[in-house]
Amino acid sequence: MQSVFKQKHWGNICCLSALLLFLASCGGGVRKNDGKDPVMGIPLQIAIETAQSKSYACGDTVPLSISVQKPSAQSDTLFLKADGQIIFRELVRLPYHYLWHSDTSGPGLHTLEASLSGGKTDVASVSVMLVSDIVPVQYTYEVVKTYPHDAHSYTQGLQYLQGFLYEGSGLYEHSRLRKVELQTGKVLKETKLAPEYFGEGITLFNSHIYQLTWKSGIGFVYDTSSFQEIGRFNYGTEGWGLTTDGTKLIMSDGSSTLFFFDKNFSFLGKVQVVDNKGPVDMLNELEYIDGLVFANVYQSNRIVQINPHNGKITGSMQMEGLLPRKDYVDDTDVLNGIAWDESGKRLFVTGKNWPRLFEIKLKRSSGRPRA
Repeated sequence: MQSVFKQKHWGNICCLSALLLFLASCGGGVRKNDGKDPVMGIPLQIAIETAQSKSYACGDTVPLSISVQKPSAQSDTLFLKADGQIIFRELVRLPYHYLWHSDTSGPGLHTLEASLSGGKTDVASVSVMLVSDIVPVQYTYEVVKTYPHDAHSYTQGLQYLQGFLYEGSGLYEHSRLRKVELQTGKVLKETKLAPEYFGEGITLFNSHIYQLTWKSGIGFVYDTSSFQEIGRFNYGTEGWGLTTDGTKLIMSDGSSTLFFFDKNFSFLGKVQVVDNKGPVDMLNELEYIDGLVFANVYQSNRIVQINPHNGKITGSMQMEGLLPRKDYVDDTDVLNGIAWDESGKRLFVTGKNWPRLFEIKLKRSSGRPRA
């Protein structure tokens, strides 16, 4: 698995000299842009007042101040949009002060766009990050029981069903799907992926097993009993983690986004995953547990608990020290792999090339939240 770097795209500034600016994690103030309109050469004056707040969370009111220098601008209509929806329109009376009430907006990145006369020529936009308005509950763990695990299995997906584990592993030329006996770690059934595929997350859905691949944009559907491939599906991003809430599939791609698909992998929607500090990316293996999505945060010992309806992180679990150093082998890698026994209410976790799988019980941490 590789780190994923996202680039944010900012809207083009045309003839309109209006810009909306926000403050998500640093001190407020007034910012001006002393550039010029690329077409008319008119000086631009851009100012946003945010001095009252050091950050914005869901439900906050974001103060905006728009200044425009443009001949005949006073006869134009000013439009303000949030995520493409018009939230304000009025004949220009500038400078204009507007309070954007974010109580109906979820956490994550939002685009505010100002335009004159419908935005056919003059448009300016800015992205506003709303952090979550809740502080995640901090958890630690207690080991209930330890089970054997193949130390050469680069775990990418893990699922529990009726006393057995279903595991998807990765790496080119070594990716596979397995059915494993929980108590002994014995492999009962296995199918290998073609060498050009890097296996990723798996889940059991509609009596079938779905498996992602990393960069190929191709997923596989298997018969649960025979492991015979019965279908394929495509997606337009990287495949990392996969789970289901019983009605739809939920996928991660290494960013801070969860994607939702139907059984045919037709796109249904997405949410950005955010805590009270900002987006949390590198979301990897997923497991749906009692209405929440648990996600490994790649390259860390952290598991986060996500409300899939709005993307807010409700809990954060620190797993440091779970695998004792004495059990490390040459290619022991990071924590990855979460499975849930619904009937027995048992939580299992492991890691890439770990020789152990752990049944754990979560406990609220008595310490201070970690960064």
